[in-house]
Amino acid sequence: MNKIKIMIDILYCTIRYLASPNNYKKFKFYELKANKRKTYLTNGYSENIIKKYNDNNYRDIFEDKSLFAQKFNKFFRREWLNIKDMNYDEFKHFISSKEKVIYKPVDSAQANGIEVIKINKYKDIKEIYEYLKGKANGILEEWIIQHENISKIYPKAVNCLRVITILENNKCNIVSAYFAMANADEIANLATGDLVAYIDLDNGILNTDASNFTGKVFKEHPISGVKIKGFQIPYWKEVCNMLEEASKVVPEVGYVGWDIAITPDGPLIIEGNTSPGYVYFQVPELLNDRIGIKENYKEFL
Repeated sequence: MNKIKIMIDILYCTIRYLASPNNYKKFKFYELKANKRKTYLTNGYSENIIKKYNDNNYRDIFEDKSLFAQKFNKFFRREWLNIKDMNYDEFKHFISSKEKVIYKPVDSAQANGIEVIKINKYKDIKEIYEYLKGKANGILEEWIIQHENISKIYPKAVNCLRVITILENNKCNIVSAYFAMANADEIANLATGDLVAYIDLDNGILNTDASNFTGKVFKEHPISGVKIKGFQIPYWKEVCNMLEEASKVVPEVGYVGWDIAITPDGPLIIEGNTSPGYVYFQVPELLNDRIGIKENYKEFL
């Protein structure tokens, strides 16, 4: 298509499929006909679900990491400190038996501002304390030890699940799930090019290879060489049971993207997102016959 036709087509997709220009590009709508385009969950549909299920008066509980850790303490399952409120003695006790911790700005999104604090890189605990007190408001969390099978895929970062739930009539509906794998760093972040594979909701098995939006597909993790498709997520049943309970803690926020780590003794919740995401669930190269995931959400639109 020439530029004018593409611009007209983008405008048409905005009106017909509620697709943003970024959706058009990411989902490669320029390659698809109407019968495929209409299967995608696009920006407009996602925003409609957010407005329908997420009360703005309660979203701060999820968007402020300190509030979230308090409210979801049962599922958080790790030590943490609020930097704004901590004193030196509390910090010293918190960090005394740890090799590294993770700092997160209170309102961090897409891993922005997150930092791994390695204790041995500083001359003493006082130096770390002063460095952290000089930062913007945030929380410190103990480093999560992930399940050995997850660690085999990539050991330097916590590879996590993103599971989308919609609470309807007090019933938790899991509508989508993917497994995010770090590829070079200590923080898994799809926004910077890490890998994603999709999870079969019935059994917790990865039913696709891995990719991002480069168009390249990885049958094996490029660093560890572990085969992706067919990998069994440990404790999948426990993940589902945990979210059945967690989704009802703040029922006023019913549409949530949960980031979940799998530890040797079960799952824990890293955080909950009130703008749960839909783009990385629809990487063209991973979709069967280029069919999107809108069908999973149709009863909630």
